[in-house]
Amino acid sequence: MKAQELREKLEEPGQSFRLGSVIQSVAADARENVETMQALEDLLQDCSDPDFWRTDGRWASTLFHTVVRVGNSRSMMLLLSFARRLPEDFPFGPVDLLGNILPLYGHIMIGPAKELVQENASSACLAVGVQTLCQLYLDGAIYGENMRYLQSMIDDFESDSYLSQNIIELVKNSMQRNVPENVDIDPDDVLVQMSD
Repeated sequence: MKAQELREKLEEPGQSFRLGSVIQSVAADARENVETMQALEDLLQDCSDPDFWRTDGRWASTLFHTVVRVGNSRSMMLLLSFARRLPEDFPFGPVDLLGNILPLYGHIMIGPAKELVQENASSACLAVGVQTLCQLYLDGAIYGENMRYLQSMIDDFESDSYLSQNIIELVKNSMQRNVPENVDIDPDDVLVQMSD
């Protein structure tokens, strides 16, 4: 399927309830058909232009949701590559969208999200990495050494224009609730039952 045909297919349902099934159908086809996957990649190129999001934001969102529903490594690398190339001061919408959909790949996204944070790229790229890691934590995918990394990252984080602080506060609150309180037990208060 060519890029323009694919766009027409995804735009045809509009905002109706059918859109979800069309997205799933295209995603399934992209997993099996190299040409459909290539068409998705071609369409994604337009999304690199910040002005595109101001005029075609709904369509771009549909496209991103379709790519993530493909659910394979090629689709994941496509979205990560897009995030890495984000320029400074890219519009809020796509940054927020990427931070919300990349965690759908699950725990395999932890390493790539850490790379987005560590690459010293644009503030938009950093925000995607931060928001992805935070969402993965909230989804229960982060623990152990990655938990310590996340804790250090959010402790050092300075506010950005992408409202990353909001999800960081959610993570901090969740971490505080999940830390067992240190309870000092007075041994004299412990009732020991001895049996004969």
